[in-house]
Amino acid sequence: MLSIARTWARGVSSSLAVLAVLGGSVSSGKAAPQPGSKPLSGRESPSELAARRKVLHGILDRAKTQEDNIHDTCGELRDVGDASSVPHLIRVLNLFPDVEIEGKLGLGIVCTQGHCVAALEHITGVTVGVSYSSWKSWWERTYPDRTLEMPPNKRVNPTAGAAPPR
Repeated sequence: MLSIARTWARGVSSSLAVLAVLGGSVSSGKAAPQPGSKPLSGRESPSELAARRKVLHGILDRAKTQEDNIHDTCGELRDVGDASSVPHLIRVLNLFPDVEIEGKLGLGIVCTQGHCVAALEHITGVTVGVSYSSWKSWWERTYPDRTLEMPPNKRVNPTAGAAPPR
């Protein structure tokens, strides 16, 4: 009985992930706001939206794993992101398996990766794939004079100020 319940739970979880990828969150169709942020009203000024994007870009740039608060960030960037968000979103794809998957978006990939790809597709207006390699290649073809890498002074150094290893 327990294995049936686990199988059902995995199926429901997968179905919800697919729904989330295809249309935002299951309940509202919009990404949930980040902790400590207020929901978007639709009346934000351009400077408020730019400030929000800057915060969201910082969250993506600091991410080291798939669990580093990037799920809702990618979803929110689908709503407020612009061209400046694209390199941040592409770099986040590097946290997921670098495999291109045939078929419908959302099947066979992590929900967060789906939100990231949905944001990229919404902002750029192109469908490239779901992998970091695919989007990196697109970036290099489209913007050959711009690098995807963060400048050295923007990199997070988690060991800064830590005592040297003994």
